[in-house]
Parts: sequence; structure tokens; C-alpha cells
Amino acid sequence: MPEARTRRFPPPWTVEQIPGGYKVKDDNGQALAYIYQQESKADAVPVNSTHQKLKRACARSPVRVGKLEGRMNDKRSAHPVVLACAADDNYAMPMAVMLYSALKNYRGDLPIHVYVLDGGVSGRHRQKINKVLAPFPISLHWRDSHTETLRDLPVRKYFTVANYQKLLVAELLPAYIIKAIYLDCDLLVEGDLAGLWELDVHDRYFLAAQDASLKLIATSPLAACPEVLFNPDDEYFNSGVLLMNLSRLREDGVAAKVVEFCRRWRSLIRFPDQDGLNAVALGKWGKLDPRWNWLVVMSEKPNNELNERDRNFTYRTDAILHYCGSHKPWRPSTLRSGQADVRKAHRLFDSYARRSGWFTPAERLRYLAAHMNYKLRGSFAQRRSAVLGRD
Repeated sequence: MPEARTRRFPPPWTVEQIPGGYKVKDDNGQALAYIYQQESKADAVPVNSTHQKLKRACARSPVRVGKLEGRMNDKRSAHPVVLACAADDNYAMPMAVMLYSALKNYRGDLPIHVYVLDGGVSGRHRQKINKVLAPFPISLHWRDSHTETLRDLPVRKYFTVANYQKLLVAELLPAYIIKAIYLDCDLLVEGDLAGLWELDVHDRYFLAAQDASLKLIATSPLAACPEVLFNPDDEYFNSGVLLMNLSRLREDGVAAKVVEFCRRWRSLIRFPDQDGLNAVALGKWGKLDPRWNWLVVMSEKPNNELNERDRNFTYRTDAILHYCGSHKPWRPSTLRSGQADVRKAHRLFDSYARRSGWFTPAERLRYLAAHMNYKLRGSFAQRRSAVLGRD
């Protein structure tokens, strides 16, 4: 007789109740599936009914259990895609456009749950965000960020307390959610987030893309910190896009460690949350393909004076565009980049903003007028400089 094949998920299976649903485990204690109930009472499955169905499934014959194993290994039966973002009222509009672009370009089969960490979004802007996202079949959840706990952290001219809100994702999302995509507000999602969600975080805190400008810890502000014991080739990541392992972040108390580090070394902090996360997560994060955080830097320098990275910037249709620096596409500016693809990326944001439905017709006219005014001022200043230079 042929040897009996060892089952990968040996029965009997058991059901353990967790916040918001149930966890199915095999005889070795390995988690096989998480089943969640809807938050809305109207859509909720009766608890007793759900529990009894799971118990019956786990008590079925090996053949039937094998079929259920196959379904649980199918990606379509995995967790819903969880998106998290955070904003105060200043970033309500770019956050709405970012989420609109992410949902517009999503091609996956899994449902999406969006969690917005509210750091002071006004009631009017919250209604507008809800309106922008209404056409998409998502579950939208608002969470108060309680930013008063972050008030004494170091900030800079273009970095406020709102930048630290991403540290609260693991704390503010339900405990049964163990994985999430965090997105900054100054992004435009041209790629399909289904590809990012399918990546395995393994036992790391998160996956992130190497920062295209700083590249290494050795060339970052952290190099001057004696507490950060780094190797010469240790990379420095950009925290604008993170595929988070919420279980590890909670287990190791990463948020509290980052807050404490930033308070202790506030004189060295240049990029508030990012420097702190790089220090605490050193050796405990995984690397994303650069397209998941494709930096777009607007510079007033002519093309021949740009650094190699910015000079060779190429717009990608499969990327998450990250508008780094102080010059954002939604802010009126006199700048005009010498790089054609940077200008294209900035114009693309306006296209998404227009299609999102954020603006009323009157607001759209005022928005365009403000931008046109700055462009005319910039053109006048350039011509004036050219005349004075000839003189």
C-alpha cells in the first residue's frame, strides 16, 4: 500500500471567536481563515448561525475538509483589501483625490475597506470625501486620530503633527485586522493596488520602497545618531507607502518606540515620522519595488542642472506617484519644472481632481484662476530676470 500522505492542515479543525468574527485553526493551531461579520447591523450574519456553520464545516469528512482547504488557499477567500490613510483639514482634498485614483484603478476581486484617520477634517470636507467615494463599492470607516497625544513631537515648516498619524494605524484599526496598505495623501495611484496587496510581508514590520533621494541610512539625518547602529549598506526607506504587518507592529509596540525616539532625538529629526520609523525598524522591514512609491520632485532648476535621478525621471502608468517636497500639484506655484514628465505628472493630478467631483463649478473656477495667476506671475518673473540678465 502507498504511504498515507500527511495532511497539510490536519483535522480536526476548531473555531475560535475573535473581535468582529471567527478564526479557523487546524489541529496544530495554524490559522487557516478569518471570517468577519459586517459592521452594519442590516448586513450582519447572526452570530449563532455563523458559529454553527463553521463548526459543521470543521466536523466534515476528510474529503469535504480537503475541498474547504482548497477554498481557503484561494486568494479570493482571503481578507478584504484594507487601505488606511490620515489627514487633517489641510489635506482633505488631496486625500480624496488620492483615494479616488486608487479605487478608480483597482482591478482586484477582493472587497476594499477604507479607514480614514481623522486628524481634524471639517464636517464639510468629510461630506465631500464621502461624496467622492460614494460611487465605489467599498466600506468606509472614519477613526478619530486623537492627535493630542502627538502634540509635543518635533515638526518642521512643511511637516506637521499630521505626519505622525500613520503611527496610529495599528492602534486605531480593529484588532482582527492584521494587514493594511497605508498611503500618504500626496500620492496619485496609477497602478493597481491588487498587486501590492498580494505581496507577503512575512514576519517584518512592513514593506517599503527605498527613498530615491537619501538611499542609505549613512546619507540620512540618522547617521549622526549614536543610538542607530547601522551598516554602511543599510538602506533608508520612504514612509509614504507601507504594506503594514499590524500584528508585528502591535506586538512590538513600534508606535510608542518611534514616538519616544523622535522626542529623544528631536534635534536630529528632519523627516519626522520617516526618520523615527527608519531608526526603529532598522533590519526589520522589507523592500518594495520602486514603482510602489515613485517619487515626483518639482524643481525650478533647468533640466541640465538637475541631479541624475530627477533629470531621468520617467512617468509610469503602473506606479504610485508620490509628490515629494514642498511643491504640491494642488498648490498654486510659480515653478515650472524643466523635466517634461514631472510636468505631466503634475497635470495628471489636476485631471483626477476634476474627475473626482470634489469641486463645485464655482470652486473649480476659483481653483483654476489661482493656478493661472501664479503661472502668469512666474512667466513675468522669468522674462524680467532674462531682461535684467542681458543688461
